[in-house]
Amino acid sequence: MTITTKDAETRLRAALDATIPQLLSEDTQLSSATDRPSSLTEEPQMLALARSETIESRSRMPRWRLVGAAAAGVLLVGGLAIAQRPQDEPAPAAQSPIPAPAAQPPVPAPGAEVSAPSTTVAELATPALEPDAYPVIPDAYPNAKLASAMWGGQLGWNGSPSAEALVARLEGDTVTDGLQLSVRSNPADAFAGEAQAMQLVGLEVQVYVENGSPALTTVVLPGSPTLAVTGQDPIGFIEDAGGFPIAGARIDSNGNITFAVGTLPTGYEVIVPPSQLPIGSVDASTRVPDDDGGDGLAVWVEVRNPLISYAQVGQLTRVDVNGTTGWMIDSGPGSPVMWPASPTTWAMVSGATNADIALEFARSIDFVDKDTWIEWYGVQPTNFPPQDGQIISGDPTATTTA
Repeated sequence: MTITTKDAETRLRAALDATIPQLLSEDTQLSSATDRPSSLTEEPQMLALARSETIESRSRMPRWRLVGAAAAGVLLVGGLAIAQRPQDEPAPAAQSPIPAPAAQPPVPAPGAEVSAPSTTVAELATPALEPDAYPVIPDAYPNAKLASAMWGGQLGWNGSPSAEALVARLEGDTVTDGLQLSVRSNPADAFAGEAQAMQLVGLEVQVYVENGSPALTTVVLPGSPTLAVTGQDPIGFIEDAGGFPIAGARIDSNGNITFAVGTLPTGYEVIVPPSQLPIGSVDASTRVPDDDGGDGLAVWVEVRNPLISYAQVGQLTRVDVNGTTGWMIDSGPGSPVMWPASPTTWAMVSGATNADIALEFARSIDFVDKDTWIEWYGVQPTNFPPQDGQIISGDPTATTTA
């Protein structure tokens, strides 16, 4: 079992993805897209939650993923054996279409002024702890019969309850200047970098600057709960907002976090509405090798929305993935494509040599239920630690946090 920090890991990977042509020839920017919907969160199958790297890729882990691994309060746990599908069997049939996600809260039109909501904010929904759609490689894809699959990592149970949202500028088919709004129950949570005290819009805050390119900054307002804004210029954002644009933040009786997005500076919109961080959730992947036996292409599935991390470090461009709105960061080798595979599961392609190949691979993927995926690829059982007797290898609808 390997233990590292998943929140920091995801953010660091995203940061490198945005600048990989300069560093390790590995990640991001986006392609063209479909007509813009009236609301980003009203797009069918849009906002669910996403993926992150896992133990299977540890042997090829680039240096940047190891830097600052202990920066956040959520641990990555686990990683099991890779299983390869039998070569003499056809690819499993795709399952019946996954239903569209429930309607999301409306998002104001670009440039519209947002009124701060009432301090009485509805409790956020309990997140799923497992994907409900799993990727298979169709036989028509090169080397599909050599594809393998595995469970990945876990957002460790020892992380304190948190909730997060993404705000950014949305212009046409591009999302820029993304910032993560987060609320945490523990003011002692670790943030990446060394704290610098300062006064900002009349508030005593702590500022943390992470190493990386681009460098991400987190402005923290300690308290119960603790408020934080992370991005490339959260200080300017908070100054323009006249404070932390977080309304109704509270710790509910069950220990979970609830908040709403308050008044945003002109030009900013809610891209991902507030949701609980799915502590204890697991991810999974399916991989097809290169002709020379190299790592090839992988598609990951998880319940956390990857846009929250990736929008902080690069420009997202809307793309179409078989009629579903997806997002890509095009920076050459390693360009990721992200799209919702179901109302509660995000899929993400990694490892492509360029953005076009990444998008082509994304469009080729079929999704099946967990049992079909496990049986077809011979995936080993999970062995992730439970909380309060809740075993993650069971039904995800029954494995909710206390």
